[in-house]
Amino acid sequence: MARRALYGLMTLVLVVSTVFLIIRVLPSDPARTLAGENAPPERVAQIREELRLDEPILTQYLDYLGGLLRGDIGRSALNGRPVAEVVGERIPDTLMLALLAVVIGAAAGGFLGVRAARLPGRWVDRALSVATGAGVAIPAFWLGLLLIKFLAVDHQVFPASGQQGPLAIVLPALTLAVYVFAVVGKIVRSAMIEVLHEDFVRTALAKGCSPSRAVWRHGARNCSLSVLTVIGLQLGALLGGSVIVEATFSWPGLGSLVTDAITNQDLAVVQGGVLCFAFLFVLVNLLVDVTYGLLDPRIEHS
Repeated sequence: MARRALYGLMTLVLVVSTVFLIIRVLPSDPARTLAGENAPPERVAQIREELRLDEPILTQYLDYLGGLLRGDIGRSALNGRPVAEVVGERIPDTLMLALLAVVIGAAAGGFLGVRAARLPGRWVDRALSVATGAGVAIPAFWLGLLLIKFLAVDHQVFPASGQQGPLAIVLPALTLAVYVFAVVGKIVRSAMIEVLHEDFVRTALAKGCSPSRAVWRHGARNCSLSVLTVIGLQLGALLGGSVIVEATFSWPGLGSLVTDAITNQDLAVVQGGVLCFAFLFVLVNLLVDVTYGLLDPRIEHS
């Protein structure tokens, strides 16, 4: 655990350093953007001094790291609010969206993957192959627009954008869940086909165990490690990759916050949002590593 936590800390430092340097070498002037195109040079210089953009990059970087150690990730240049407060307001919506998408996608992909593994070459297997291929290939923003067209505009089943009631999360969650379903379905099918040919499954069947019990009790648990790895990676990826989907559906999550901050060149909010994404990704992977030991005691004691 300590080693994994140290690796996670190193990852966060690398992400923060990379984002910090990239933002500051871009050919743009945040002070000019915040002041306005017609602002006098004195106003632009004042904003640049307030944001400490007139100091050397190394000095800015060390000051930023010092603030992180004190728990201060800066203030928004647009409204002066603490970045931690602004980011904290958006995290619950992004977490709720990503978790719902993972639950829907993993449940559907896992169930159909097991069914396809039990009936290789049958219509279920062929249908899953087509569905998973399409799920991986279809761009998320295009799928989101299709769902809006058919389920929000044409039939008005779900809201098209924003948080207009509890059903507003359905369309963005389905959009994200399709890719999770495709990846989990492929992994589960491959893992289950391999496990079902193992000796312990044949022994269970020879002792009179029903096929369904042998699959779900013996086979599913033995392929759960690979499935858990995929689910953990997908959850981490959805936390950081939901930017396009949140923008498509005007979902007020962390991704849309970072997008708006990039447009407005609010550097502190951009850095705080990316740092939060990186922290959540590292945390999810750490929890997955811990869960390995619960599923397989051999890993816990190795």
